[in-house]
Amino acid sequence: MKCPNCGNEISEGHLICEKCGYEIRVVPDFDPSVDEPVPAIISIDDEQNKDDSKKDARVDSRDDDQQIKSGHKYRRLKKYAVYGYFGIAGAILLVSFLIYQIHIQSLDYQLNHAAGLIESGKYEEAKGYLESSYSSHPESADVLFLEADNYYKMQNEDKCIDALHQIASGEDYQLEDREKAYDEIVAILDKDNDYVGINEILDDCDIADVTTKYQNYMAIEPQFSYKGGNYDGTVTLKLSANTGGDIFYTTDGTKPTKKSIKYLSPIKLESGNYIISAVFVNKYGISSDIATQKYNISAQMIDAPELTPESGNYTKPCMVVAKAADGCSIFYTVDNSSPTENSIPYKEPIQMPLGITNFKFIAVDDESGNMSEVTMRSYTLMINAAISVGQASTILQDRMLATGYLLDEQGHKSDMSGVMTYKPISVVTASDGQDYYSFCEYETDGAGGSMKTGNVFLVNIQTGATAVLKNDSSNKIIASEF
Repeated sequence: MKCPNCGNEISEGHLICEKCGYEIRVVPDFDPSVDEPVPAIISIDDEQNKDDSKKDARVDSRDDDQQIKSGHKYRRLKKYAVYGYFGIAGAILLVSFLIYQIHIQSLDYQLNHAAGLIESGKYEEAKGYLESSYSSHPESADVLFLEADNYYKMQNEDKCIDALHQIASGEDYQLEDREKAYDEIVAILDKDNDYVGINEILDDCDIADVTTKYQNYMAIEPQFSYKGGNYDGTVTLKLSANTGGDIFYTTDGTKPTKKSIKYLSPIKLESGNYIISAVFVNKYGISSDIATQKYNISAQMIDAPELTPESGNYTKPCMVVAKAADGCSIFYTVDNSSPTENSIPYKEPIQMPLGITNFKFIAVDDESGNMSEVTMRSYTLMINAAISVGQASTILQDRMLATGYLLDEQGHKSDMSGVMTYKPISVVTASDGQDYYSFCEYETDGAGGSMKTGNVFLVNIQTGATAVLKNDSSNKIIASEF
């Protein structure tokens, strides 16, 4: 086919002339029903202007050629514009697709989607989704927390705790996330009364705030106040634990159990070799590891205290006097227990108590802590009195009510909130030569605690006269009128 414009041969299938750019138009077949002939109306004026028209036609022909060429350029530009439009539209679609892909792969989208699945009870579907999320976001504690929640609702506590422990033990996670994970683990195990599991989890914890917070669940081996080794003097060994519970120990190196000696007070290590082994059992019944220390004590014994009077029966009030070497302190008991440096300190002569009393005294070196052997005395004081101790107690109470010292028989006083009680101590001989029962005053509070007020009252064993005990500058006992 040839170009109608320039006569150039156009290749088959092409609709644009490759030489001049003319666009070939395809004209449909003539349809009489559509294309009707238009009658030509020629006026006289038209005939007269025919010649002028022919001249103008030549000029118009040149203009038409320019218009045709311009039309070709416009159509080419239009075609390129269409191509560009579709290209831009495709690019927009591509970018939108990429943005969507980024959105659905974002952590927030995945967590929200997984949370929605869990809320809907689709735990298995959520499980698979969370596992996939973790593979792409292993650094996110939020994924593991949600995974743990999903396992918990699936009633798989082991998997739940595994996920939480991964956070708790992971040093790469935020401290607050690790502490939160420990909180949730402890809560789950506590609900199940799995105190062994709690102790094991906390035993590996490196966060001080967590171990302090949950120390009641932990069973840490007992601490010794003295390290094992060689000592020249007596050692008073103290054992301690991290929280409430009991410590059990042995002194011969055998394994301590709940049936061993229960630690209640410091252990006195005198001359000899000791292997102290101790175990702590917390209030949940969890036992700690066993702690052991070895001690070689080379303590020089000191002289035991000297006591007067000798053991025996007495009918007159006596003073019990103890003496020890210089640089030593004296301690005693009256309840048949063995005295230690924690027993009652001896400071001055003691009034021999009424009835039968068994004294045990020791001397303790103030510098080395070495302790003497025990000195024992047994006394029986029976007074030939006209008034018994019971009668003296009644007489004293009546006198206190009559004078207004006490408000009622229950022992209330106007100036004190507690209740007063009066306990007989001994029989004393006052400076007037008379013998008196001595009564020590105690105040008992609402909680049951009792303490001395410092007041001592007297009742004459023969006459029943009441008095208040006072000491003068020479430390004599004076019965002051009451």
